[in-house]
Amino acid sequence: MRALRLAVVVFLVLISLATWVPRVRVAGVGPDLFLGVVFFIVLWRGAAWGVWAGFVLGLLVGVEDPATLGRDSLALGLAGLLVGRGLLGLDRTSPFVIVVLIFFAAFSADAVRAVLAGLSDPGSIPLLLLRWALPGALYTAIVLPVLAWTAARLLGLEGWILGAA
Repeated sequence: MRALRLAVVVFLVLISLATWVPRVRVAGVGPDLFLGVVFFIVLWRGAAWGVWAGFVLGLLVGVEDPATLGRDSLALGLAGLLVGRGLLGLDRTSPFVIVVLIFFAAFSADAVRAVLAGLSDPGSIPLLLLRWALPGALYTAIVLPVLAWTAARLLGLEGWILGAA
């Protein structure tokens, strides 16, 4: 049953990426919804699951643009690892901790993407980090908790988001 729920969530994320996410982009920067899926898998199942989920979801993203195949797998897998390690010893019921971890996970994923995109011109990497990674991480850290809280309220799972074990 959990696998079916996860498949539905991934399907809804794909629909969201094709419909409303392009409309809420600000200056070309939008929220990373797949990072949200990886983040909550880490909360739900642990770091190892988060790394594998990030890798598989990254491959799914890479199917759309074969030139970048593997880039998102590396980025999302690393984000899953960082979140899993970051949760050790932290209060995962604190909304502040969740938002900060989402920010760092999103920044790390976007930084990997920026570095890989800027390999042909290493001088452009700092600009890519400032132009895409930092605003994208801020946007993701604001949007994901709101979406997760709203979805949990609609599904009657209020305690699940911050009380995940």
